[in-house]
Amino acid sequence: TLGLATDESAEAIIAQASHESAFDRAGLRRACSVMGGGAKTDKDHGATMSVWLAKSERTAEDFGKYCGAFLVQDRTRVFSDSRLITKKIIDDYPDVAEIVRTEAERVLQICSRLRSAEIAQSTAALLRLGIELLTRYEKRKEDRGLVDYADLIQRTVDLLRRPGVAPWVLFKLDGGIDHILIDEAQDTSPEQWAIVRALADEFFAGAGQRDIPRTIFAVGEIGRAHV
Repeated sequence: TLGLATDESAEAIIAQASHESAFDRAGLRRACSVMGGGAKTDKDHGATMSVWLAKSERTAEDFGKYCGAFLVQDRTRVFSDSRLITKKIIDDYPDVAEIVRTEAERVLQICSRLRSAEIAQSTAALLRLGIELLTRYEKRKEDRGLVDYADLIQRTVDLLRRPGVAPWVLFKLDGGIDHILIDEAQDTSPEQWAIVRALADEFFAGAGQRDIPRTIFAVGEIGRAHV
């Protein structure tokens, strides 16, 4: 879903992005040289790029600082032209401007992949935690012979769908139910609606056990309910 390989971590993405073959080193060196003679913005960004190019080994922290030469603070988009590189450099050195823009887009794509990797890592950790919690919770209920509200709902659904048993159960229930009220209908789960449907179907399954009006009344934001 995130477009990542199974072993593609944030560290691996940064290592690949930092490799000498991943960017135009000669072009960026030329850009740094030209930007060093420009306005303050050009000089600042050029200096940041120079620090990156001078390193033989680059860490995640180094990459984070390098992003500052190209991207806004949250790293979701490239600086506008006037902040990325000034108009004079663009006019006088269009090739340099193109080199900087190309690198900016590359860095932006890397940051997007890093966010994906962070989401994958966090999601995997959350799933591991959730599975462990649920496993322990189910074991504790089993040891104590307990059921919770969700268990009651699911067991009722299963009962009302069980071949050979459900018709008799529904027949007996139909003898004591004349009205169904669903409160906060927008919060009613699909399983709960299945119970309501099973009970309500008996209202209209031919002659009832008693000759009285049978009603279903739902309260809530029905447009959002799983009716």
